[in-house]
Amino acid sequence: MFKKKKSGQAAPRRRQKADPQEPATDIKSFRLGRTLTGSRSPRVASSNELNAEMVSPRAKTHHLVRHRRRLFGRLMVVVIVCVGLYLFLGQLAATVRVQAFVGSSAVKLADDQSNKYLSTIDGYFSRRINERFRPNLNTGDMTSYLQAVHPEIESLDVELTGGFGEAQIELKMRRPVARWIVNGETKFVNQDGIVFERNYYTNPKVTIVDKNATKLSGGLVASNRFLSFVGQIVGDLQEEGLTVTKAIIPTLTTRQLEVHIKGVKPYFKLTVDRLAGEQSEDIVRIVRYFKKHGTNPTYVDVRVQGKAFYK
Repeated sequence: MFKKKKSGQAAPRRRQKADPQEPATDIKSFRLGRTLTGSRSPRVASSNELNAEMVSPRAKTHHLVRHRRRLFGRLMVVVIVCVGLYLFLGQLAATVRVQAFVGSSAVKLADDQSNKYLSTIDGYFSRRINERFRPNLNTGDMTSYLQAVHPEIESLDVELTGGFGEAQIELKMRRPVARWIVNGETKFVNQDGIVFERNYYTNPKVTIVDKNATKLSGGLVASNRFLSFVGQIVGDLQEEGLTVTKAIIPTLTTRQLEVHIKGVKPYFKLTVDRLAGEQSEDIVRIVRYFKKHGTNPTYVDVRVQGKAFYK
């Protein structure tokens, strides 16, 4: 034990006291006698948040990324909800206005007539409130409902105006082909035989002349039937290039009609008891036959099916 240490062997280095002036390293360590500040949870505020030592810069970065993603997600939810509300309100017909069309031209409606159409439309929506949402609207049922009250309407369409809850009902009006004055009231009929009272077109040239001296019982029903019959006859002949100039109800008759055609000498006797389409076809064939053979009788009777009598 009293031997000297070998000169080549180094003595163990003694533990040195840490220098208080030694600069701090990047990774801060726990030291004896020091008070730790900060919190590992980003949601807990510390007394000295700026000098927090328990959260590393990398953790702070991750926390900011997660926070930014949460804010972005909430923003996207708000945007989606707003877009959904905009699309929903854009398809909602909470308030409507009416526009009438004659062919492709718009017609300005009087305030009282516009209010009548709007009242009928509101009555329809009150029965089917879910159809105020445009995808649920049954245009066919709505058209039938309006035609029952306003027969002058031929069809309708619903156009969205782009405003919130606003829509425009576009009404296409019927074009008359004949008219008849019954008891001081003017009736109109289109080529499909639909009778109506309000006309937005110019008055048709074809006028029904009633030569009956006595008034018919139930005149309105009889008038509508004659008008419907005349309208179909006029429409069918127009499709074949024949223009009706006059329709006459002979004296003391309630079911017969005399039709005069432009450029054709004989007039034609028809009856409402036979289909209008069949009698129109007979008239077209007879006119072609007379032109081919140069025959010009005074009148032709097509009231009997399969036969034609002329004089």
